[in-house]
Amino acid sequence: MLKKLKGSFFSLTEKYLQIDRHDSIKLISFALGFFFIIGSYSILRSLKSPIFMAMVGKEYQPISRFIAMAFVIPCMLIYARLVDTFHRNQVVYIIIGAVSLLSFVFALSFAHPTMGVQNTLTSPNRILGWAFELFMDLYSAIVISTFWGFINSTSTPKFASKNYGIIVAISRIGGISTTMFASIVTSSAVLASHQSIPLFTAIGGI
Repeated sequence: MLKKLKGSFFSLTEKYLQIDRHDSIKLISFALGFFFIIGSYSILRSLKSPIFMAMVGKEYQPISRFIAMAFVIPCMLIYARLVDTFHRNQVVYIIIGAVSLLSFVFALSFAHPTMGVQNTLTSPNRILGWAFELFMDLYSAIVISTFWGFINSTSTPKFASKNYGIIVAISRIGGISTTMFASIVTSSAVLASHQSIPLFTAIGGI
């Protein structure tokens, strides 16, 4: 059954998109990869401002923008070093692996009774709120650009013109799916906020 569906998919891509089987496999891989990246980004991005305002305070958000700009510079230097040292596909594995690991670290931190979201004290000294804010700023600056850099380096102009739109469209489904899931969980009140936030962060890491 699975083999038949696989054959049907390749036949459709060859017929309507006019791409061979090798490019069809590339299309599936890139589309699924970007699906999960945008799905993860969407669910984590929705937590960024609420966590910062609850932990640090909304009056410090303008300051966080300046700190993020300064923090991006050394991160980009490290990123440039990675690009010079490793193959582009290895850079993708390293960056996404690091982001996934950090997401789990944040999930565990948010679940902590005093350091996490159960502590309702708002203070500029709460480093966890600052760290998550910077983490999300770097996500959009590095992870998405790294993945697209890899796609561009392995794709011909012909493949790009036919398939980039499909890749982006499928990624939007990933973003919609994760935010809908988060909306259903929060609206159903099955979990308290101090339970749902670590859960959503861990899902982002997955």
